[in-house]
Amino acid sequence: MNVYHSFKSFFFGGMFVVTLNAGLAQSDTTYTRLDTINLSTKTVQLRNLNLYDIQEEPEKENIHGFTALSIFDNVYDRQVWVSPESQCVQLNLIKNEEPQQNSLIAKWDKITGGCKWIGMGFGWDNWKPKDMSQIVTACAIEIKFKSPNTDLTNLPLAFAFEDYSGSQAFLGFNLKQLKSSGIKSNQWNSIILPLNEFPFEYTETDFSNIKQFVIQFEAEGELVIDQIKLIKKEDTQ
Repeated sequence: MNVYHSFKSFFFGGMFVVTLNAGLAQSDTTYTRLDTINLSTKTVQLRNLNLYDIQEEPEKENIHGFTALSIFDNVYDRQVWVSPESQCVQLNLIKNEEPQQNSLIAKWDKITGGCKWIGMGFGWDNWKPKDMSQIVTACAIEIKFKSPNTDLTNLPLAFAFEDYSGSQAFLGFNLKQLKSSGIKSNQWNSIILPLNEFPFEYTETDFSNIKQFVIQFEAEGELVIDQIKLIKKEDTQ
C-alpha cells in the first residue's frame, strides 16, 4: 500500500502552526482518504467537505421573521440608559442568587428629588430601527421583575415605544397586566404588555421605525428587572 502525505510547520504570531496536505492511501485499486493526524499526544479528526459545501447558520429565533426579541438580557451597556437626575433615580446591575445571573435594580423617588420626569430606556438591537409592523397583533412584551423588600398593591409605572421621529406611544400599568396575581416581596412575577394595546396610531408612532422601549417612573419605588423580551401572545396564557 502506497501512502503519501506532507506536513509543513512554522511559527506565526507566537503560535505553532501545522498544515497538512491531503493524502491518499492506495492498495491495488482501493483508495482511502487520510482523515486523522496525530500531533504529540493529541489526535485531530479532519472533516471531509466537498469544494462547494456551504455551512448553514442555525436559524435565529424569530416571530414572523422578526429576530430582535430580546430587549434586555442581563447586560447593562450602551443600549440601556437612565435619567441623569441621580437625586431622583438610581440604576445598578446586581447579581441574583436565583436565577444566578445579573439583573437591573431601579430605585426612584420623583417627588422628594423634585424631578419633572424620570425613567429608563432600552435601545435594543444596537439602536437599529426596528420594523415591528408584522408582529403588532401577534406579540407582547414580557418584563420579569420582583419587588426586593415589600409587598406592593400597585406599580407606579408607564411604558412606551418611541420611534425615530421622537413620537411615543404610552401605556400605563394596571394589575390585569400581571402574569400572576399579587406582587409579593422577593417573588418573581411578569408584566405582560400586548403590543396592540399601545396607541401607535392615535399617537402617530411609526411601529415600522422603532428606536427604543421606555419605562417611566412615577412617585417612588424599587424594582429588580431580570429580563425584557418579546413573546408570542399565546405564550402568555
